[in-house]
Amino acid sequence: MKSYLPYHKRILDNINFIPHYISHDLNLYRENLFTKGEHCIGNGQYCAIPRFDLGVSKGKEILLEDIRQKCIYLISNEKTKNDQANPLLYWNYMTKFYDDCITYKRFGDECSYETAEELGVSREVINECLMHSFKVGRFDNLMFNNTNLLLERDNETKEKFGIKIFPTIMINNKTIYGTWTDENLFQAVCAGFINKPSGCESKIGSSKENNSLALKTIIILIVIALIINAAMIWLCMKYIKERMKNSLQSADINSRISNVVNSYLVLRDVK
Repeated sequence: MKSYLPYHKRILDNINFIPHYISHDLNLYRENLFTKGEHCIGNGQYCAIPRFDLGVSKGKEILLEDIRQKCIYLISNEKTKNDQANPLLYWNYMTKFYDDCITYKRFGDECSYETAEELGVSREVINECLMHSFKVGRFDNLMFNNTNLLLERDNETKEKFGIKIFPTIMINNKTIYGTWTDENLFQAVCAGFINKPSGCESKIGSSKENNSLALKTIIILIVIALIINAAMIWLCMKYIKERMKNSLQSADINSRISNVVNSYLVLRDVK
């Protein structure tokens, strides 16, 4: 089969990072026949849940926007005639699309094209990439029934790494579990280098110092907590001892009183 993804596929195969999007299989929907046309493309291979809070009533619109965003990323990383790429183009688009389209609930192709054109990317260029990603040579509604190369790559990644939740962060082909902090992610990136950059070494060195200080702080807090607990235990034991002493004294007094009363009763009976 002839490939209609010439330069985009070359970029896709060589770049180390491309934004990933999660889609769902048609089988996740209860009313498959009803949702297929509105929320799915690729004959049910890729489906999305509508976002009514964003003003999106059809999951299909979300999927097409995902593809457009991927195309803009590929375009932004493509070298021009002047041998220059513009990687910030994608991030500028994402920011502007959020501000102009999502914020005002204008989510859809028209707002997407307007946003891209204001940043210098024509509708025709985006549609060309969109069309080629379906491996067809003509832009029409029938192309949405085909497998999409860009979304299929996401499905392969999801299957390969067992991605179950979104968002998921992966570094050096390893899924990052637990708490996401700048420190944890930075160290995970640095761990992938055999010869670490100077920035990693200095940052890791300062991190070790910070960890050492943190460890000392934790030890001091533990010691203080132990001292406080020991003091509380001592006070409790002293209190219990005093209560027991008082109880014994009370019992002794009651015993004496009882003996005196018994003696008195005996004397009274004798008389």
